[in-house]
Amino acid sequence: DHAPAIDNLHLVCHSPRLRPYARMHDELRRQLLRLMLQALDFNASEPPKRATFASMAEHALRHCEHHLALEEALFHAPLRKRAPRALLAVELDHEQLQQSLAGLRDTLDQLREASTPGAAEAVARELRLRLSLFVADGLAHMVEEESTLTRAWWTHFSDGEIQTCLEDRKS
Repeated sequence: DHAPAIDNLHLVCHSPRLRPYARMHDELRRQLLRLMLQALDFNASEPPKRATFASMAEHALRHCEHHLALEEALFHAPLRKRAPRALLAVELDHEQLQQSLAGLRDTLDQLREASTPGAAEAVARELRLRLSLFVADGLAHMVEEESTLTRAWWTHFSDGEIQTCLEDRKS
């Protein structure tokens, strides 16, 4: 049920308060959607194109892992100290996203190792579907963080404290 997140969206988007996740998530959204389009456009039957896509995808998956680690260190760890229950809903999401990343990596390995064009096309189809689920789950997860968790931040942190966390991200 997405009703609580949607109810929070208007408030969060129109508030003058700092939104800790907004910029970081917009960057990640761009990268995920770009990767999805690339996955739909590459020709899996051509080994050089498979290799190029696999390399780009691996880079994007590393970026996703880095994002999860950075978010944990800069945003979730401080919030957990002041409001541990606020993170209950998203902690499981992070675990599931990590599992999905591992599945995507396995599928990328299969794509690299495909020995025939037919096998490569089948693996590419599986990869596109797995990536679709990962992107959909990731996008929904980011909305939850940007609505519900932002409200938790505002309840337990001043804008000055939020700004300090954002500056730590840049260093």
